[in-house]
Amino acid sequence: MGAKWLPVFGFLNFFSSKTNKPELDDAKSRLITEALLNEADSLFDENKFAEIYELLLPSKDSNNVEVLWRLSRALYKMSKQVEDKEQMQHLIFEAHDIIQRALQCDASHFAVHKWCSVLLDARAACEGVTERINQLVNVKNHMLKAIELNPKDATTLHMLGVWCFSITDMPWYQRQIARTFFATPPTSTYEEALQFFSKAEEVDPQFYSQNLLMLGKTYLRINDIENARHYLYLASTYPTHTDDDIKALEYVLDNPLTPLIPRLRTHDYRRIYNVWSPDQRIGKVELEEVNLHLRGVRVEKHLGKTTPSSPDRDSNLDLPILSSRAQHDKRVSQLRHRVHTSYGVSTGKPSEKNLYADIDAAWHALRTRYGISPENIILYGQSIGTVPTVDLASRYEVGAVILHSPLMSGMRVAFPNTKRTWLFDAFPSIDKVPKVTSPVLVIHGTEDEVIDFSHGLAIYERCPRAVEPLWVDGAGHNDVELYSQYLERLKQFVSVELLN
Repeated sequence: MGAKWLPVFGFLNFFSSKTNKPELDDAKSRLITEALLNEADSLFDENKFAEIYELLLPSKDSNNVEVLWRLSRALYKMSKQVEDKEQMQHLIFEAHDIIQRALQCDASHFAVHKWCSVLLDARAACEGVTERINQLVNVKNHMLKAIELNPKDATTLHMLGVWCFSITDMPWYQRQIARTFFATPPTSTYEEALQFFSKAEEVDPQFYSQNLLMLGKTYLRINDIENARHYLYLASTYPTHTDDDIKALEYVLDNPLTPLIPRLRTHDYRRIYNVWSPDQRIGKVELEEVNLHLRGVRVEKHLGKTTPSSPDRDSNLDLPILSSRAQHDKRVSQLRHRVHTSYGVSTGKPSEKNLYADIDAAWHALRTRYGISPENIILYGQSIGTVPTVDLASRYEVGAVILHSPLMSGMRVAFPNTKRTWLFDAFPSIDKVPKVTSPVLVIHGTEDEVIDFSHGLAIYERCPRAVEPLWVDGAGHNDVELYSQYLERLKQFVSVELLN
């Protein structure tokens, strides 16, 4: 037996006699690290982000960028799975600190810059609208560097497309905020966004339902209907394995340009945005019909239980602040011949003055053209729409007023510590609302990331005839309507309280 093991023993002696011990230790370390990273990547493919964190945590203090960026990625993914706001922010802040250390160790690694852009935006989002806008250019610069280092990374190309689309689609009032930070605010075009989305598709065809969706939305913006239909159809037929896939399908189902797939709608109803009247004659005003489709748990009933976002695919920038215009476009009901100058395909020039002119035109049309009396009109404003709503209600008494996610003033949104209304402040609803003599229902999400919940509270406290408000626990800026108490409260207010 001893003779059989002799050659092996001799080989080991030869290896150790010819090899420097530090070099051997270094080789062992590389093998161990490589195995560690392979295991982490396998866990990532299975969406086991907490397990990745536990696996890589002992190496957290190392200077190995391959470990550090994977660790920060796992923390970011974990933050997307928690509901507690403080816990989510803690995970994002820790991930941001780790990726910054990775950047110091190696500023020439594409994945480091890629995740720097994601986590810089995520951290800024935790700190509010102002900081997020302030970091726009830095976020883009990291993405551009990542593409320079790895031109074949489809997700980073997609992220750049989202950045360009969001900047182009930015509502005018957010541009006003941007001007406080930049002598020349960042700009882009839909054509530039299209280049990045198309390049991502060229690098990795149909790699992501959201990239197909964004191609469709961008073609819509430039009025290329044929290509828009094509990509919206591809997005709608994409296998629904992730939450992002569900969101893509939902958008297509809500889009009238895509009657190419079955309508899995649960029910339709007439939305009561901006100007609505319980009088049946309001039908003459031709308010747009809004379809409610698969939402929340109802999605699972039709399509099977969803899984968390697939590897790397939700690393694109989720920009709810910058994309709020797109969110509102489908929500804002408009008079057929008078389009809100801040949204949609309107050719009007957006300004505070024009906001008031728009709602005045709607008001006078209802009063003169359709003969509807003031007591039969309910004014409904959401977000920036609450500004003209409050202005009109401060000058005319109506049946009721509903303020959905209202703001106190522009300065108070951009600079939360503002305590007074300055001469140059825009949208000073907080000073006008005490003049509203109609019943007012205030609705606000407690986790609103665009207009802080404190705005809703302040508006409510200064309303002379405020009714019981609706504070939607856990709701943000664009999802209040998805909570069951939203419609319940509206029905109670309109059908019971106003009649009594």
